Amino acid sequence: MPKTTNQIHFIYINMRIPIVLITNILWLVGIINSKSTPEKIAGNQAEKGQNVDQYITIDISSNSEVNSFYFLNSQINGVNTVIFFPNTQKKVQQIRDGNTLLWNMEPNEQFIIGFISKMTGSQDHIISLMVNTPSEIKKWYYQYTNGAYSIVNIFRYLDLFNLFKSKVDRSPFTLDLAKDEIPEVMDKGALLGRNKASLFIPTAGYKANKIVFGGLNVYDGSHIQMEVPIAIAYEIQGMSYLDLMLVKEGQNTGHIHSYQFISDGDTRLMATSGPVSIFDIFVARVSPNDINQPISHPRVREIRRQNLYYHDIRQINLDLKNVDLSMIHTEEFKVLNIRTIKYMPMGVMITSVSYGRKLLWRSSEDEVRCTNVITHSVSGIMQSIEITILDNTATTSVKIIPFQTIADDESETVEGSVDVPNLAIRDGRWVYDESVATGQGTDPLNTHLFTPPNSPEATLSTPPNSPARTNPNTPAGTPPPSPMASPRNSFCSEHGSLENCEHLHHKFYNDVDYPPEHASTNAHDGVFDDFTIEDNSFDPIHPPQGFRDNEHGLHGYYEDIDPEDYIDSRFDDHSIPGSGDDMTLDISSDESRSKMYVIDGRKYAPFMFLTPHLNQKIQTVVDGSQMIWDGSMLDQMLKYVTLYMDKEDVKGMYLMIFQEMAILNKYYFKKAGKWIEISSEEYTNSTMYKEETRSDKEDQKKKSDDKDDSKERELHVSIMVPVILGSLFLIVSVCSLIFMLFFC
Repeated sequence: MPKTTNQIHFIYINMRIPIVLITNILWLVGIINSKSTPEKIAGNQAEKGQNVDQYITIDISSNSEVNSFYFLNSQINGVNTVIFFPNTQKKVQQIRDGNTLLWNMEPNEQFIIGFISKMTGSQDHIISLMVNTPSEIKKWYYQYTNGAYSIVNIFRYLDLFNLFKSKVDRSPFTLDLAKDEIPEVMDKGALLGRNKASLFIPTAGYKANKIVFGGLNVYDGSHIQMEVPIAIAYEIQGMSYLDLMLVKEGQNTGHIHSYQFISDGDTRLMATSGPVSIFDIFVARVSPNDINQPISHPRVREIRRQNLYYHDIRQINLDLKNVDLSMIHTEEFKVLNIRTIKYMPMGVMITSVSYGRKLLWRSSEDEVRCTNVITHSVSGIMQSIEITILDNTATTSVKIIPFQTIADDESETVEGSVDVPNLAIRDGRWVYDESVATGQGTDPLNTHLFTPPNSPEATLSTPPNSPARTNPNTPAGTPPPSPMASPRNSFCSEHGSLENCEHLHHKFYNDVDYPPEHASTNAHDGVFDDFTIEDNSFDPIHPPQGFRDNEHGLHGYYEDIDPEDYIDSRFDDHSIPGSGDDMTLDISSDESRSKMYVIDGRKYAPFMFLTPHLNQKIQTVVDGSQMIWDGSMLDQMLKYVTLYMDKEDVKGMYLMIFQEMAILNKYYFKKAGKWIEISSEEYTNSTMYKEETRSDKEDQKKKSDDKDDSKERELHVSIMVPVILGSLFLIVSVCSLIFMLFFC
């Protein structure tokens, strides 16, 4: 029987009612369970620059070809060993052997290198992993036997390593680092920390007991049964270094000898380590500061031959007014309003230094090249320039030039100035722009820059009117204690000068002072009198000539600063101990503190900065009768102190300590009358002070802008929105039902 229209409408209404009720119930449940806080739609994470592809997992059981890390088959000290490390574009997140997790990255950690050693014909093997952390190089040792891994200590690891040695006699040979092809060794480039390196490891059946560099004998252990299982050449800030692992034949521990390549292919022994494992040579130059460095991908070059012939290296002019950062590495240090910038070559050789059109120094037959340049500024005004020069006897000297003597008006002709050509790229080659006309009567600088220093065509002297001319006679006047004095010596030791301390990045940078017994008594003298820098790392050093304070006084630059704000007034002639005297620093004693060079920064921040004088040897720090630090047993030297002050009381302390080539940072805080050692993070939080740099401000501004942008992208959903929508839907549904019941 066909249904009437009313019946159809009735069926439709009966079906519509449960749908409406169910829909409203769902709306109410959603409203009840919704949070009272606004919901936010997150922005695109890719816009924040996060690169998730830079982290990799190394699976040592995988046989597939990979591009993110290297496996090098080698034989270290007679043991078949696989060396693995990431390529220079990746960081390691995990190391696994199939389903077995060997290492997982923690915050502020970075995997450096690993080793797998095994016995021929057996599945048993041992693994060594080396990881960089802010406090130390952590090392993990694993033994794989009977299908399972177990953690072992270093002694067990070396015993097993010795058992894995091949019984085949190895033939001795001489490793010549000057050769292009060395069939007896594996030559592979690597990045250890952030240092570009070349690894030299003898192949199976060979052992190196003599190292030469062309005709130069670097090391010979053939007569004392010594061998070199590992040699590593480094390129650091444009200079080349060589580390040799020296062991007795058949042993797995020895000493690391560090050499520096100097002029004419010569080398100089810089330091010797104590007894270490043969694998420690791979992390000898790794610094904790390497962890947070950006990931780079430099190409490792033939480092060992770089310094053999100087004319094979690109020779450049360093213009301090227009520095080419692609070839010059800079390091900046600041203390209060004192700013120091160091310029170092990267894979090039500095043969002249200029300031605009003013030539400051040029290489000659005696002065081969410039190793670095340091500038000092106060309140944004440059005060002096230091040029470190390597001569043909491999001796380093420093020339200090007051800035006022070179400040020139480029619109006028200055005697002794030259036109310095600009470095440019033409047809894919580095050439010098000859469009800049050279001065009349002056040899073109281009001729010198393309000519080896010892060539007959090379210029043989510094310009006669240049401020960098030297005189072996030391002038009578030396500057009074000044925060603008050269900071180089406070960080230089016999085995680690500032140019080699690439890991030196403490946020405070203090300067060294000079004995005041030679200080000028003229109250109107400037702070940059003629003086000689004394340093055990360099000899001999000759001072600049011809600068008298009455001619070149710099007191006009100090109208807005008072040096007494920085220099401790208790500093007097009788407060400096005699040369070579050992000294204990008592931080509670004003008299003991005043025997050091003191910068009182409490006008700006609650800190005081102390540095020993060149003739002071400080190996202990005390607070009255309480011993805080004692470095006499380990032959450690105190080089720098920061005191956190609470009015006149010392509450916190940072110590920079030198031990051979290493720099140790120690942080202390006084709690309940006792000094305890804390971490750098705790020290920063306890002192409640952090230097805000320009980059910090830019980051904060960027974060603020990002935050504003994210607010614009946020969608705020009020709790009343679903209530209103649900109510409207309910009203419309009820009205529809009523309309259909009575009118349809």
